Amino acid sequence: MWPPGVANFGLDGREQVNLMIGLGKLSPEARMIEVQCGSGLRARSLTDWLGPGALYDGLDTDPALPVWCDRAYERRLDFEFHHHAGLDAPLPFDDDSKDFVLMWDVLPGVGHAVVVHLLAEAHRILLPDGCLFISAYLLDGEATTALAEGRARIEFADRDVSGSVAPDGTRAQDEEWLLDRVAEAGFKNVGIRHGTWAGRSDGRSPFDILVARM
Repeated sequence: MWPPGVANFGLDGREQVNLMIGLGKLSPEARMIEVQCGSGLRARSLTDWLGPGALYDGLDTDPALPVWCDRAYERRLDFEFHHHAGLDAPLPFDDDSKDFVLMWDVLPGVGHAVVVHLLAEAHRILLPDGCLFISAYLLDGEATTALAEGRARIEFADRDVSGSVAPDGTRAQDEEWLLDRVAEAGFKNVGIRHGTWAGRSDGRSPFDILVARM
């Protein structure tokens, strides 16, 4: 159940949760969902942050992972894990019902149609003051230059208007394309903190972080 690329389960999870707190203003009382929760890398540290009144729902398309997480976190009755039929399916939550939607390392694995669908679903279920928190690889001018000069840590190629794909299938979204899709989904306030994958030295994560609010 160990996630690929994770060197220290506890430390990596804490660093990612700290980004949600610092950049996404995640409240200890948040009613949140995580799309593709995996084996609970972030859920483990969220058990230390989310307190009374909070609710966490983790979804994953691998049916084995929610079962494993249910056992691992069974003492937290406010943490629930669910098998999700597919990332192109509706998220199983009511309209205007959540404070925080987390998509960590989801966009690098899906095509542009699924990106558009997930943004619309996040907007549907978020409350008026809710937050969408996304990690992704974003292609702006600086990242494009780094790729051309061979300084980026991931080799993206075959670029089109929506983004680019690495040899292993990892996807990067064109930053302007994604910002347009976020706006079309209905989000009005959007901020980006670029990561280190494209050779930037001041990033707080390998990923670029996008935070969008209603």
